[in-house]
Amino acid sequence: ALIDARMAAVDKPVPVIRARWGNEFGLMPEHIRAEELAAWIEEELAEPLAALDKNLRHTLGVDFARSGDLSVFCILAQSKTLVSMVRLVIEAGNLPFAQQRQLLKAICDRLPRFYAGALDATGNGADLAEHAADLYGHTRISQVKITDQWYLQNMPAFRAALEDATLDNLPRDEQCRDDLRALQRINGVPKLPKAKTQTASGNKAQRHGDFAISLVLAHAAMRMEAAPIEYTPAPAGSGVWDDAPDQDDNTGWRNTPTETGIPAKTTGAW
Repeated sequence: ALIDARMAAVDKPVPVIRARWGNEFGLMPEHIRAEELAAWIEEELAEPLAALDKNLRHTLGVDFARSGDLSVFCILAQSKTLVSMVRLVIEAGNLPFAQQRQLLKAICDRLPRFYAGALDATGNGADLAEHAADLYGHTRISQVKITDQWYLQNMPAFRAALEDATLDNLPRDEQCRDDLRALQRINGVPKLPKAKTQTASGNKAQRHGDFAISLVLAHAAMRMEAAPIEYTPAPAGSGVWDDAPDQDDNTGWRNTPTETGIPAKTTGAW
């Protein structure tokens, strides 16, 4: 009932973009796979990514899979009233490791005000999570080992956010709904069971709560305290470096206009 209520309160439809690649795709040379995926990204993702609100903070949650299950990329935006809203879901099936890294970068590079990401680093997912941390910063990307302890730390906040509608705008999608319904309390721990589940219709491909985990990860990323970007400002005034210092000043530092017309005390001039 809680999940249905959040789906009913959609203020903006959530695109759910799905693609599954055949086994023959993985046998192609890597540069051809890269070109084909780049074309797919432009055709399918460029427009929904460009439609994201440029003024809002965004986070990313990724539930990783190589084959069988799906890699799901869930994007949240935080409104001015601090409500986290699902804005885009991307499901990729049977996508090679190299192209998952390519897809991840294409998404993150286009996220407005990209704040933080949380990626499933369990098993093979560790490669993609580490790659993301190397690209975007280890304080900005959480490499998550999904354990009972992690569930206990994050699921109460996730449920509370659904109850008070500070996590909202869930996609009205049967498979996403069934992924969320797959969450259970097992020995006191709210989590996904090991067995896969089917959608309510019974004739869909089996899933393993893939969207649910990506959403919990994206919500956890929104609650992170990502490190601020620090910098050292240049001094307000400086001189000009002179390759031919005079006899009175052998340091090469010059405080008078140069022959090139750069005035003295010009910030950053060499």
